[in-house]
Amino acid sequence: MTTLNRKNSVEQLEVLLELAKDMGYEVRYESLGGIGGGTCEYAGRKCLFVDLTLGILEQLDFVSRSLGNDPQVALYEMTRDQESALQVRKAA
Repeated sequence: MTTLNRKNSVEQLEVLLELAKDMGYEVRYESLGGIGGGTCEYAGRKCLFVDLTLGILEQLDFVSRSLGNDPQVALYEMTRDQESALQVRKAA
């Protein structure tokens, strides 16, 4: 992965994590042994787990798929950057 691609992926991940927070998710960064993370709800709270043992592209993929599977995302008014980051990952 080139430096430019890595920077772009990091920026996209940051944008999607901000979207998750805006949507009411608590974002937790955990070493999950490569299982990937994802979303869950417990005690009425939505949580997004990001697996720190994965690389940036894998983290980005899991976060994108997790948010894309949330029906609330279709109702959420996203910024242009958020929409772009989510769409780029859907196309990949």
